[in-house]
Order: sequence, then C-alpha cells, then structure tokens
Amino acid sequence: MKKKRKNGASLSIGDVSKICGIPDYTIRYWENEFKEELIPSRTQGKQRRYSDDDINKLMHIKKLLWVDNFSIKGAKRILKGSMLLTDITETKDLPIKDTHDLAMQIARFINQQLTSVKSAA
Repeated sequence: MKKKRKNGASLSIGDVSKICGIPDYTIRYWENEFKEELIPSRTQGKQRRYSDDDINKLMHIKKLLWVDNFSIKGAKRILKGSMLLTDITETKDLPIKDTHDLAMQIARFINQQLTSVKSAA
C-alpha cells in the first residue's frame, strides 16, 4: 500500500522500508556504511525523514548489493563514480577554472581506481 503524499514530502523509515522492500534495520545499517551518499534529514525529535532522492539512492544501493552482488566496498566505489559523473553533467554553468578542477579530480579518481585494480590483480 503506497501512502499518498504531497509533492516533495518526506517519508518515515517504516514507509520507505515498505516501498523499497528493505528492512528498516538494513536501511539504518546502510546509512552507517554509506555515510557520504545517504543522509536523510531528521525531525526535531531525531526521526529520519527520506526524500525522493534518498529513496532513489536506497534503491540503487539495493540493486548494487542484492542484484549485482557487489560488496559494500565495491558499491561505495560505484556510487562515488556515479556521483562524479553527476557532477560532470552539472558543470555547464561553471567557470572554466572550476570545470578544469573537476576534470582533474575525476582524472585522479580514475587513476586511483586503475591503480587499485592493478594491485588487486
């Protein structure tokens, strides 16, 4: 049963658990593991509130871990790469210097990934 909500309204962990098919204790665990990627807002009473973006991230994490069988470490690497690609698509209004800095950051990230793959082989 999906709850009707106003556009942009946030959901409780129980509602998100039902929508995503992920137990609430697993969501809490993933919040701890994916601290940089998954940060739900909190009410004054410290209850978690999830936005549509948070739900999309949870579903992506679920796919990486449960469908694609990545480890948590592997999923973090994928998500970090995805975040960099998102940054690239949002650079159209950045000054040239900022775009250059972003490109250098991405190049360093790719080099680190290649180095780690080579050392693991």
